[in-house]
Amino acid sequence: MTIDVGSTEAFRDAFPTWRDLRAHVAAVARYPEFNEDRALHQILMADILTRLSTQGEWLLLGSLSLPTRVPLNLPVPDDLRVRNVPDIDQAYVLARTAFDLDLYAADVASGLGSASTGAEYGAGVRAALGAVTAPAGHPAAESGRGLQGLVAYLPGDLRQYDNGQVMGTITAQPIDPRYSTGSLHPVDDPITIEIDIKPPSKIFFAGEPEASTRPVAALTLPGLLPVQPRLYPVASQLGDKLSLLTGPPLSLRNAPTSPWHRYKDLVDSYFLIRTTPMVASEVSRSLKTNWNLRRMDPPVLPRPYRLYGQAPVLVGEPEVPWREGCANLVKSNPQLARYPGFEVMVAEVGRFVDSVPNDAGAVWNPERGWQSSKGMGAAALAFPQSTREGLRAPTAARPERTERTSSPQQPDLGSESHSR
Repeated sequence: MTIDVGSTEAFRDAFPTWRDLRAHVAAVARYPEFNEDRALHQILMADILTRLSTQGEWLLLGSLSLPTRVPLNLPVPDDLRVRNVPDIDQAYVLARTAFDLDLYAADVASGLGSASTGAEYGAGVRAALGAVTAPAGHPAAESGRGLQGLVAYLPGDLRQYDNGQVMGTITAQPIDPRYSTGSLHPVDDPITIEIDIKPPSKIFFAGEPEASTRPVAALTLPGLLPVQPRLYPVASQLGDKLSLLTGPPLSLRNAPTSPWHRYKDLVDSYFLIRTTPMVASEVSRSLKTNWNLRRMDPPVLPRPYRLYGQAPVLVGEPEVPWREGCANLVKSNPQLARYPGFEVMVAEVGRFVDSVPNDAGAVWNPERGWQSSKGMGAAALAFPQSTREGLRAPTAARPERTERTSSPQQPDLGSESHSR
């Protein structure tokens, strides 16, 4: 039985119906910058992750992980702070809205041999996803019930790529919990959760998996256990984004036919640089070894750092409307209103990349920049320890370093791409 994995009877007592839960969430998440829809997605994604974690460790990647990386003792920069949201942690408010669950199935990968194929990894991922959703054709099955029976998790369309990446959806259908598992009684519109499970060929560990500083979901609810999974190293995540920004845009989802790019990656990179400590050696390693560089000629980041299609454009590049694209992203994400325009963001990101020091132990402090590794004072200051407790995904050994993680295979760029 998986119904009570992420919540207790106190949750059932506080929210006997979906209507009760939704009304409470709407009363708290009442801001344009952090609204009811955003909060409900976080709660549902945290619940799904908790259920997946009973089968082994899953590392959290993507934009959902951004707030969970910000140290508790390093305040959000004052120039970014949203003044009219006093009762929700600013780390959650200011990060770009995430509606997808972006994960790496660490235990699935470590259980495979070095000669295993992407198909084997993908099969393991699909089996794990199937265990936390109702079986196809049986939407009322107990295995799909979550949040003390308030939702049924139903499998959506899942696509498995040759390298093992699995993308698709899980549908969270709000239901009446008074009915048995023999029938399903919807009480509200379904909520779609995007699923993106990265394969080993797109994973490189620039450092150890990292601890979350805060739970996945911003709202604290009675009886809802806070889940704090381990995270893909921040240097690795940032390296992915910085590399993707310097080449032609890639997406596994529908892409525009006119010039465009992954504007969200520039925004996320700016957020990480302004809020999150990093170690120079890990950042340097990530920027030199990222698998996305293999599709570029030469396979290195440009120095000085520049974005693909950034004016003045190079021969063969289309001019990407970076200024307009970033402005439109801000318009659709109200919490980004205090972010600077494109020119400032790209300048600050470029200065960060171009200034990574050779001092392997140097640390990046978002308030003071790169600091020397002399003594332990700077490192301790840059990495304040979290004191908040929460439900963490089961701890497993560091994901096995195989040839696939340290020397990723080249993906078939004609049929797939990186979507982080």
